[in-house]
Amino acid sequence: MTATIRPYRDGDRAAVYEVCVETAGAGRGVRGRYSTDDLVPDTVAGPYLFLEPEHAYVLDNGGRAVGYVIGTASTPDFVAAYQQRWLPRLRARYQPLSGPPVTEEEHRLDVMFHPERWLLPELAPHPAHLHINLLAGYRGAGHGRELIDTFLASVAAAGAASCYLGVRPENANARRFYAKLGWRPVQVRGAEPETYLVHRPASTYLAPHHRARQPRDRALAMPPAGARRATADDIAWRNGTWPRSAQPDQRFGPQAWRSDEECVQITTLCMASTGSGDVLWCRVKAVGVAFELAVGDRGR
Repeated sequence: MTATIRPYRDGDRAAVYEVCVETAGAGRGVRGRYSTDDLVPDTVAGPYLFLEPEHAYVLDNGGRAVGYVIGTASTPDFVAAYQQRWLPRLRARYQPLSGPPVTEEEHRLDVMFHPERWLLPELAPHPAHLHINLLAGYRGAGHGRELIDTFLASVAAAGAASCYLGVRPENANARRFYAKLGWRPVQVRGAEPETYLVHRPASTYLAPHHRARQPRDRALAMPPAGARRATADDIAWRNGTWPRSAQPDQRFGPQAWRSDEECVQITTLCMASTGSGDVLWCRVKAVGVAFELAVGDRGR
Protein backbone atom coordinates (compact mmCIF):
# COMPACT_ATOMS: atom_id res chain seq x y z
CA MET A 1 0.00 0.00 0.00
CA THR A 2 1.25 3.47 -0.90
CA ALA A 3 2.08 5.76 1.99
CA THR A 4 4.49 8.59 2.76
CA ILE A 5 6.23 9.83 5.90
CA ARG A 6 5.63 13.38 7.07
CA PRO A 7 5.88 15.35 10.31
CA TYR A 8 3.08 14.93 12.84
CA ARG A 9 0.29 17.51 12.86
CA ASP A 10 -2.22 18.24 15.63
CA GLY A 11 -5.00 16.77 13.51
CA ASP A 12 -3.24 13.36 13.54
CA ARG A 13 -3.73 12.78 17.26
CA ALA A 14 -6.89 10.65 16.99
CA ALA A 15 -5.37 8.48 14.25
CA VAL A 16 -2.15 7.99 16.24
CA TYR A 17 -4.22 6.92 19.26
CA GLU A 18 -6.13 4.46 17.04
CA VAL A 19 -2.90 2.95 15.70
CA CYS A 20 -1.56 2.64 19.23
CA VAL A 21 -4.68 0.80 20.42
CA GLU A 22 -4.68 -1.52 17.40
CA THR A 23 -0.99 -2.45 17.74
CA ALA A 24 -0.32 -2.45 21.52
CA GLY A 25 0.14 -5.71 23.35
CA ALA A 26 2.97 -6.99 21.12
CA GLY A 27 0.93 -6.22 18.02
CA ARG A 28 -2.25 -8.00 19.13
CA GLY A 29 -4.15 -4.80 20.03
CA VAL A 30 -5.86 -3.81 23.27
CA ARG A 31 -9.23 -2.50 22.12
CA GLY A 32 -11.87 -3.11 24.79
CA ARG A 33 -9.31 -4.58 27.16
CA TYR A 34 -9.38 -1.78 29.75
CA SER A 35 -11.99 0.59 31.14
CA THR A 36 -11.00 3.10 28.44
CA ASP A 37 -9.18 2.56 25.15
CA ASP A 38 -7.18 5.71 25.85
CA LEU A 39 -5.33 4.12 28.77
CA VAL A 40 -2.37 2.83 26.75
CA PRO A 41 -1.97 5.75 24.30
CA ASP A 42 -2.30 8.24 27.16
CA THR A 43 0.92 6.72 28.52
CA VAL A 44 2.98 5.79 25.45
CA ALA A 45 1.73 8.14 22.72
CA GLY A 46 -0.01 11.24 24.06
CA PRO A 47 2.87 12.64 26.13
CA TYR A 48 5.25 12.54 23.17
CA LEU A 49 2.76 14.27 20.87
CA PHE A 50 2.16 16.93 23.51
CA LEU A 51 5.69 17.43 24.82
CA GLU A 52 7.95 16.73 21.82
CA PRO A 53 5.98 16.93 18.56
CA GLU A 54 9.16 17.99 16.74
CA HIS A 55 10.33 14.36 16.91
CA ALA A 56 6.98 12.84 15.90
CA TYR A 57 6.42 11.52 12.37
CA VAL A 58 3.51 9.67 10.81
CA LEU A 59 3.02 7.33 7.89
CA ASP A 60 0.20 8.84 5.83
CA ASN A 61 -1.78 6.74 3.31
CA GLY A 62 -3.36 9.82 1.80
CA GLY A 63 -6.34 9.78 4.12
CA ARG A 64 -4.98 9.34 7.64
CA ALA A 65 -1.99 8.28 9.70
CA VAL A 66 -1.52 4.51 9.56
CA GLY A 67 1.75 4.39 11.46
CA TYR A 68 3.99 6.59 13.54
CA VAL A 69 7.30 7.00 15.30
CA ILE A 70 7.51 9.16 18.42
CA GLY A 71 10.03 9.69 21.15
CA THR A 72 12.48 12.06 22.75
CA ALA A 73 16.07 13.17 22.29
CA SER A 74 16.57 13.28 26.07
CA THR A 75 14.82 10.83 28.36
CA PRO A 76 15.69 12.77 31.56
CA ASP A 77 14.26 15.99 30.12
CA PHE A 78 11.19 14.13 28.89
CA VAL A 79 10.53 12.56 32.30
CA ALA A 80 10.78 15.98 33.97
CA ALA A 81 8.36 17.50 31.45
CA TYR A 82 6.01 14.52 31.82
CA GLN A 83 5.86 15.06 35.56
CA GLN A 84 5.41 18.81 35.33
CA ARG A 85 3.13 19.17 32.31
CA TRP A 86 1.53 15.80 31.40
CA LEU A 87 0.66 14.27 34.77
CA PRO A 88 -1.64 17.18 35.70
CA ARG A 89 -3.64 16.42 32.55
CA LEU A 90 -3.82 12.72 33.40
CA ARG A 91 -5.11 13.36 36.91
CA ALA A 92 -8.24 14.85 35.39
CA ARG A 93 -9.10 11.38 34.00
CA TYR A 94 -7.23 8.83 36.11
CA GLN A 95 -6.58 8.30 39.80
CA PRO A 96 -3.20 7.14 41.16
CA LEU A 97 -3.28 3.80 42.95
CA SER A 98 -3.58 3.78 46.72
CA GLY A 99 -1.76 0.45 47.00
CA PRO A 100 0.33 -2.03 44.99
CA PRO A 101 -1.08 -2.86 41.52
CA VAL A 102 -2.96 -6.15 41.21
CA THR A 103 -4.86 -6.22 37.93
CA GLU A 104 -3.41 -5.63 34.46
CA GLU A 105 -5.10 -2.24 34.28
CA GLU A 106 -3.67 -1.27 37.64
CA HIS A 107 -0.19 -2.16 36.41
CA ARG A 108 -0.79 0.14 33.43
CA LEU A 109 -1.86 2.94 35.79
CA ASP A 110 1.18 2.34 37.95
CA VAL A 111 3.44 2.88 34.93
CA MET A 112 1.46 5.96 33.90
CA PHE A 113 1.99 7.71 37.24
CA HIS A 114 5.66 6.79 37.71
CA PRO A 115 7.66 7.97 34.67
CA GLU A 116 10.77 8.27 36.85
CA ARG A 117 11.12 4.49 36.53
CA TRP A 118 12.20 5.05 32.93
CA LEU A 119 15.46 6.58 34.23
CA LEU A 120 17.53 3.42 34.29
CA PRO A 121 21.28 3.77 34.94
CA GLU A 122 22.20 1.21 32.29
CA LEU A 123 20.42 3.35 29.68
CA ALA A 124 21.95 6.67 30.73
CA PRO A 125 24.53 6.56 27.86
CA HIS A 126 21.59 6.31 25.43
CA PRO A 127 19.55 9.47 26.10
CA ALA A 128 17.02 9.21 23.26
CA HIS A 129 14.23 6.64 23.09
CA LEU A 130 11.39 5.91 20.69
CA HIS A 131 8.08 4.12 20.14
CA ILE A 132 7.03 2.94 16.69
CA ASN A 133 3.81 1.29 15.49
CA LEU A 134 2.27 0.52 12.10
CA LEU A 135 -1.03 -1.02 11.16
CA ALA A 136 -0.68 -4.60 9.91
CA GLY A 137 -1.35 -3.77 6.27
CA TYR A 138 1.64 -1.43 6.14
CA ARG A 139 4.27 -3.72 7.63
CA GLY A 140 6.92 -5.49 5.59
CA ALA A 141 7.18 -2.76 2.95
CA GLY A 142 10.12 -0.82 4.41
CA HIS A 143 8.00 1.82 6.14
CA GLY A 144 9.21 0.83 9.60
CA ARG A 145 12.84 1.22 8.58
CA GLU A 146 12.12 4.61 7.02
CA LEU A 147 10.27 5.83 10.10
CA ILE A 148 13.13 4.79 12.38
CA ASP A 149 15.71 6.36 10.06
CA THR A 150 13.74 9.60 10.10
CA PHE A 151 13.50 9.62 13.89
CA LEU A 152 17.18 8.79 14.40
CA ALA A 153 18.21 11.64 12.11
CA SER A 154 15.86 13.95 14.03
CA VAL A 155 17.28 13.19 17.47
CA ALA A 156 20.86 13.11 16.16
CA ALA A 157 20.35 16.65 14.88
CA ALA A 158 19.14 17.54 18.38
CA GLY A 159 22.38 16.20 19.86
CA ALA A 160 21.40 12.69 21.00
CA ALA A 161 24.46 10.44 20.90
CA SER A 162 22.51 7.19 21.14
CA CYS A 163 18.95 5.86 21.29
CA TYR A 164 17.18 2.97 22.99
CA LEU A 165 13.81 1.25 22.71
CA GLY A 166 11.98 -1.47 24.59
CA VAL A 167 10.60 -4.64 23.04
CA ARG A 168 8.82 -7.58 24.59
CA PRO A 169 11.19 -10.59 24.65
CA GLU A 170 8.43 -12.81 23.26
CA ASN A 171 7.98 -10.54 20.24
CA ALA A 172 10.38 -12.49 18.01
CA ASN A 173 9.36 -10.71 14.80
CA ALA A 174 10.13 -7.29 16.26
CA ARG A 175 13.48 -8.45 17.64
CA ARG A 176 14.51 -9.83 14.21
CA PHE A 177 13.44 -6.57 12.57
CA TYR A 178 15.47 -4.41 14.95
CA ALA A 179 18.50 -6.68 14.67
CA LYS A 180 18.54 -6.16 10.89
CA LEU A 181 18.59 -2.41 11.47
CA GLY A 182 21.62 -2.58 13.75
CA TRP A 183 19.93 -2.44 17.16
CA ARG A 184 21.77 -4.39 19.83
CA PRO A 185 20.58 -5.64 23.26
CA VAL A 186 21.79 -4.05 26.47
CA GLN A 187 21.28 -5.77 29.80
CA VAL A 188 19.26 -3.84 32.36
CA ARG A 189 19.05 -5.03 35.96
CA GLY A 190 15.68 -6.57 36.71
CA ALA A 191 14.61 -6.75 33.06
CA GLU A 192 14.42 -9.88 30.95
CA PRO A 193 17.29 -10.33 28.44
CA GLU A 194 16.85 -8.41 25.16
CA THR A 195 14.07 -6.23 26.55
CA TYR A 196 16.09 -3.09 25.76
CA LEU A 197 17.92 -2.44 22.49
CA VAL A 198 20.25 0.44 21.64
CA HIS A 199 21.37 2.16 18.45
CA ARG A 200 23.84 4.95 17.77
CA PRO A 201 22.51 7.40 15.16
CA ALA A 202 24.84 8.46 12.37
CA SER A 203 26.24 11.96 12.69
CA THR A 204 25.94 14.34 9.75
CA TYR A 205 28.06 17.25 8.71
CA LEU A 206 27.42 20.33 6.65
CA ALA A 207 29.89 22.34 4.60
CA PRO A 208 27.93 25.62 4.74
CA HIS A 209 29.72 27.93 2.30
CA HIS A 210 31.36 25.75 -0.30
CA ARG A 211 30.69 26.69 -3.93
CA ALA A 212 30.52 23.49 -5.98
CA ARG A 213 31.85 23.89 -9.53
CA GLN A 214 33.20 20.52 -10.69
CA PRO A 215 31.89 16.96 -10.67
CA ARG A 216 34.91 15.90 -8.62
CA ASP A 217 34.82 18.85 -6.25
CA ARG A 218 36.63 17.87 -3.05
CA ALA A 219 33.97 19.31 -0.73
CA LEU A 220 31.49 16.78 -2.07
CA ALA A 221 33.96 14.00 -1.35
CA MET A 222 35.03 15.01 2.16
CA PRO A 223 33.89 17.58 4.72
CA PRO A 224 36.43 20.42 4.74
CA ALA A 225 38.21 21.52 7.88
CA GLY A 226 35.77 23.29 10.16
CA ALA A 227 32.66 21.57 8.77
CA ARG A 228 29.97 21.76 11.39
CA ARG A 229 27.52 19.16 12.58
CA ALA A 230 24.18 19.63 10.84
CA THR A 231 21.22 20.97 12.75
CA ALA A 232 17.55 20.22 12.22
CA ASP A 233 17.26 23.39 10.13
CA ASP A 234 19.91 22.08 7.73
CA ILE A 235 18.03 18.87 7.01
CA ALA A 236 15.26 18.94 4.42
CA TRP A 237 13.85 15.44 4.82
CA ARG A 238 11.19 16.74 7.24
CA ASN A 239 8.51 16.85 4.55
CA GLY A 240 9.92 13.91 2.59
CA THR A 241 10.21 16.15 -0.50
CA TRP A 242 12.68 18.41 -2.22
CA PRO A 243 12.32 22.19 -2.03
CA ARG A 244 9.65 23.31 -4.48
CA SER A 245 12.22 24.85 -6.85
CA ALA A 246 14.71 21.97 -6.72
CA GLN A 247 15.75 20.37 -10.00
CA PRO A 248 18.19 17.47 -10.56
CA ASP A 249 21.71 18.59 -11.41
CA GLN A 250 23.05 15.88 -13.72
CA ARG A 251 26.63 17.20 -13.73
CA PHE A 252 27.38 15.71 -10.36
CA GLY A 253 27.39 11.92 -10.13
CA PRO A 254 27.26 9.85 -6.93
CA GLN A 255 30.20 10.58 -4.64
CA ALA A 256 31.09 9.75 -1.07
CA TRP A 257 32.70 11.56 1.80
CA ARG A 258 33.92 10.14 5.06
CA SER A 259 34.16 11.41 8.62
CA ASP A 260 35.63 9.62 11.61
CA GLU A 261 32.32 7.85 12.23
CA GLU A 262 30.69 7.15 8.91
CA CYS A 263 30.80 6.97 5.15
CA VAL A 264 28.10 8.94 3.38
CA GLN A 265 27.04 8.14 -0.18
CA ILE A 266 25.60 11.04 -2.14
CA THR A 267 22.93 9.57 -4.41
CA THR A 268 21.04 12.56 -5.86
CA LEU A 269 21.90 16.21 -6.29
CA CYS A 270 19.44 19.05 -6.93
CA MET A 271 19.61 22.80 -7.31
CA ALA A 272 17.09 25.00 -5.47
CA SER A 273 16.69 28.74 -6.01
CA THR A 274 16.52 30.81 -2.83
CA GLY A 275 16.49 34.47 -2.00
CA SER A 276 20.24 34.48 -1.38
CA GLY A 277 21.28 32.35 -4.33
CA ASP A 278 21.13 28.79 -5.67
CA VAL A 279 21.57 26.16 -2.97
CA LEU A 280 22.94 22.74 -3.80
CA TRP A 281 20.84 19.97 -2.22
CA CYS A 282 21.72 16.32 -2.07
CA ARG A 283 20.15 13.10 -0.93
CA VAL A 284 22.56 10.98 1.07
CA LYS A 285 22.62 7.70 2.93
CA ALA A 286 24.58 7.40 6.16
CA VAL A 287 24.72 4.13 8.05
CA GLY A 288 21.15 3.33 7.07
CA VAL A 289 19.85 6.86 7.61
CA ALA A 290 18.38 8.53 4.50
CA PHE A 291 17.71 12.26 4.41
CA GLU A 292 18.29 15.36 2.31
CA LEU A 293 20.96 17.85 3.30
CA ALA A 294 21.83 21.33 2.04
CA VAL A 295 25.55 21.03 1.45
CA GLY A 296 26.56 24.30 -0.17
CA ASP A 297 25.66 27.69 -1.56
CA ARG A 298 26.52 28.16 -5.22
CA GLY A 299 25.71 31.87 -5.27
CA ARG A 300 24.10 33.47 -8.31
